Amino acid sequence: MRVFLDSNVLVDVVLQRKTGSFEEAIVILEACEKRNLEGYISPATIYLLAYILKKSGLKVADIQSLIEKMLKFLIVLPIGNKEFSYSLTLDMADLEDAFQLSSAYLEAGIQYLVTSNIKDFPRKHGKLVIIHPTEFVDKFIS
Repeated sequence: MRVFLDSNVLVDVVLQRKTGSFEEAIVILEACEKRNLEGYISPATIYLLAYILKKSGLKVADIQSLIEKMLKFLIVLPIGNKEFSYSLTLDMADLEDAFQLSSAYLEAGIQYLVTSNIKDFPRKHGKLVIIHPTEFVDKFIS
């Protein structure tokens, strides 16, 4: 199964946010690491993680190590003019969410976009299903 992980899923893990879906996000990432799922992210996720981790006081070497580990089991999708242009046609309040949706939707074969921020996304876009980490774990991993 091919899943796209919204930035907030990884932020929940690296910051161990109890307000997010920390436990479920870990389960999903472990499934990606074990190759039970094909996990995809956008380049924006890498930028965001680097920024947030630096702001939280983590050393650059530790940030690099964490990102390097994630890149061993998560695939970073290319994003260019096509994806950005498509995202501008979407009727979404948050442009960053539109970029994420566009990245996932335009990559053939991605079935699910997993996000803790379900309220800012449509429930479905074409064949792409937008799903909360808790619901995803309950349906496909538990």
